[in-house]
Amino acid sequence: MIVAHIFEENHRFSKKTPHPAPDSVVAAANLAAGRRIASSRGSRTGFRGCDPVALTEQEVNMANLYVFHQGQSSNGQLWVSIFDGNNWSGDGEVPDLGMSDSPSAVPWAGGIIVLHQGQSNNGQLWSTYSSNGTFYDPDTFVPNVGMSRSPSAVVYNGNLYAFHQGQSDNGQLWVAIFDGVWSGDEFFPNIGMSKSPSAVPWAGGITVFHQGQSENGQLWYTYSPDGMDWSEDTFVPNVGMSQSPSAVVYNGLLYVFHQGKSENGQLWYSVFDGTNWAPDTIIPNVGMSQSPSAVVYNGLLYVFHQGQSENGQLWYTYSSDGVNWGEDTKVQNVGMSASPSAVVF
Repeated sequence: MIVAHIFEENHRFSKKTPHPAPDSVVAAANLAAGRRIASSRGSRTGFRGCDPVALTEQEVNMANLYVFHQGQSSNGQLWVSIFDGNNWSGDGEVPDLGMSDSPSAVPWAGGIIVLHQGQSNNGQLWSTYSSNGTFYDPDTFVPNVGMSRSPSAVVYNGNLYAFHQGQSDNGQLWVAIFDGVWSGDEFFPNIGMSKSPSAVPWAGGITVFHQGQSENGQLWYTYSPDGMDWSEDTFVPNVGMSQSPSAVVYNGLLYVFHQGKSENGQLWYSVFDGTNWAPDTIIPNVGMSQSPSAVVYNGLLYVFHQGQSENGQLWYTYSSDGVNWGEDTKVQNVGMSASPSAVVF
């Protein structure tokens, strides 16, 4: 049973938490060395075969870029394409898995974990893990979670956070936390959202972005300096958006990418320096659907997206400075639905 008051009792919300400046940005992944993932126990569930290792921002300098996505025509399959900096692999299916909407992939425990909603929009949270990016564990059910749309996974202080909208598109923001075993699903009061959130480690804490309630086209966020105390939901002015945002830190700045308002197929982004938001900026000559996925790879800022008019194609643009952008490029031999999730491993 999902209990809304757990978060108020165990995770203190504060309306006085400021959004700090970028000079306190710390490692996006900082796993506690030597902590062993527990097996299933009571109402909390552990993953099999995952021993976390210490990862710091400097150590996350890995070889390949993985782009996970649902298969074409919303077929409920999880697929992945891999880029080694020069060439793309053919699209490959992760077998024995049923999913809905879009996945969320993140480096975890020395490998990759991919979280997703269960098949047929059943409102369940599931995960699969790979220690090497090639072979994947059986899909694992996360109990006591009710969700809609897609999750957003982030690693913070050695814990794995899975943010998501509540069940039946109820407009609530929830989170489940894995510290070796899964916590119960936890509720954020006084937040109204649409679609899916996007969480990012930032300024020593976590920031969670989302579209405002009732698909109002507004960008909002809440921030925690410690994963427990959360600020009031904060409005980002002068942004018109659709679907879900994608947040990433690049060169000490916080970038939030999104589709333009009214499902116009344009790719836009806003940049936050810790004090001020730059005006929302369009990336020209890009046609997109659904939501983008941004990632930093080999010093470049990449943004992946489905092609325009939900054509089932995977495209990307990239920048070496966060200002000037290359032309939109199609990844060959990929058939996809919904939105991609890009991760470096």
